[in-house]
Amino acid sequence: MGKQSCAPPQYSHPTRGILACLPSTWVPYAELIRLNKPTGVLNIHFPYLFGALYGVWLSGPRLEIGIVLARMLLLLATSFVLRSFGCAWNDFIDQDLDRQVKRSCLRPLARGAINNSNAIVYIIALYFAWLSLVVASLPKQGTHYWPFYLGPVTLLVLAYPFAKRVSHHAQVFLGVTLAWGIPIGATVMDADPLLLSSKEIGVSFRLGILAFMGAYVLWSVIHDTVYAFQDLQDDLRAGAKSMAVYYHSSSNARSLLIGCGLLMVLLQIAVGHLASAQWMYQILSSGGSGLVVGIMLWRVRLESPQDCEWWFKNGTRAWGLLVTIGLTMECVPRLRTLG
Repeated sequence: MGKQSCAPPQYSHPTRGILACLPSTWVPYAELIRLNKPTGVLNIHFPYLFGALYGVWLSGPRLEIGIVLARMLLLLATSFVLRSFGCAWNDFIDQDLDRQVKRSCLRPLARGAINNSNAIVYIIALYFAWLSLVVASLPKQGTHYWPFYLGPVTLLVLAYPFAKRVSHHAQVFLGVTLAWGIPIGATVMDADPLLLSSKEIGVSFRLGILAFMGAYVLWSVIHDTVYAFQDLQDDLRAGAKSMAVYYHSSSNARSLLIGCGLLMVLLQIAVGHLASAQWMYQILSSGGSGLVVGIMLWRVRLESPQDCEWWFKNGTRAWGLLVTIGLTMECVPRLRTLG
């Protein structure tokens, strides 16, 4: 099989959106970090946001609203750069596979718009930008374990492209990578789950963090498997691995994802129970999650790439919004106002 099995690339310079506003020499680098596809930023940011809100929920009235909002904005910037680093690294490793997949064969590295040397410099710069932002966002005092958080994230992001080559279940690996943002987000809000001597960080809090991480791993498996079905036929031809390839029968995949959704909701209910949540969290975050996943898996046509893309984007937004609102309803009464 040749290295390029999709139709010969017919690349056109963007004429709409943010990419059309950039100098032509910048466009490949903006495409490499998916600047024009913001949904991916949400998938990275949600665990950091959820962890931060959970940290505020549990750490109580020590934090002022202004401080919380400032740290939230810093976390959003951190998530954007982490996603950029991850996309660039993934495309660097996967460029040989991308050339064989119709949806990705026009990516900058796959089509030769960026050479490997420039890509490596760009990737290293993005990594250190992310590292600087996340270290700046952590509390200046009381956090001694930040290498434990940043080290695994770094290794997981670097290893993810290779996981897709050796396992059909790279979606689980991706979920663990993303879920690591939950304890980082909590730590940013002065609720470091590794501060074992702190009386304010109890067993229930730590169990809640683990349950929340498990729920996010399951959500990641669900939405990323739906996403992977876009490329099922190309992946089968290229020999690429994914859960969509492994469970390529839509009925088998749907049954598996429904099971993941049920377990995800149970873990979210457990999070609320461990944190003594009010009914609004359980209705919006736990119940809302079940509703979104149920509708998505009922309606999505896994054999249609366009339908998979639509549900990936809109399901992510709806799910994340409901979980965020439920967590926020628990946090707001616990914040101090300025003055």
